[in-house]
Amino acid sequence: GVMSRAFERAGRYLPMMRGIFRDQGLPLDLINLAYIESTFNYRAYSRAKASGIWQFIKSTGNRYGMKVSYWLDERRDPEKSTRAAAAYLKELYEMFHSWPLALAAYNPGEARIQRPIERQGTTDFWSLRLPKETQLFVPAFMAITIIAKDPERYGFTAPAEEPWEVERVSVPGAIELRAIARAVGVPSDVIRDLNPALMRGVTPVNSSEHEVYLPPGTKEILL
Repeated sequence: GVMSRAFERAGRYLPMMRGIFRDQGLPLDLINLAYIESTFNYRAYSRAKASGIWQFIKSTGNRYGMKVSYWLDERRDPEKSTRAAAAYLKELYEMFHSWPLALAAYNPGEARIQRPIERQGTTDFWSLRLPKETQLFVPAFMAITIIAKDPERYGFTAPAEEPWEVERVSVPGAIELRAIARAVGVPSDVIRDLNPALMRGVTPVNSSEHEVYLPPGTKEILL
């Protein structure tokens, strides 16, 4: 059931994610990591306080330019977090020169892979002794990658893909999303769903301006 819902959610984001990963020169199969991390749920929040589809902790999110505050958690922004995930995976591969090691490092952080490599004297992922969660992380990624190539074979329905189409507009701080929704004539939950990074349903009150996502064809109405 969990994975069926993941396939339902994924279709909305897959085209956008492929474009970003392609631009970074990354293997497109890496997008399947999002199934393992969060089942494509931007609301996902872990015991380790990792947030969003790509499950960034605050410090790593900040490292890749995502703001986290009382008003805002850009780790929940599907597009910004995907750009951060692509940059992080690219950096991990440049560090380890191995996709299994890079993927393993994505789970607990690079230091927790580098130290076992140095202690155990091997760069073969399958030979390393690692915490169980990290050891199972790479096989889980491989399994979902196999499933994602032919979901029907494994009893799932393939994602119904839709293009990631949004319009972007900068508005002042302290603007309620429901006021934006009223202005452009769409239900407020549509605007909230497009802007999950806004934790309080309002643009950050201490910002002079904040970029919000709108449905296609509504930017000029709002302006």
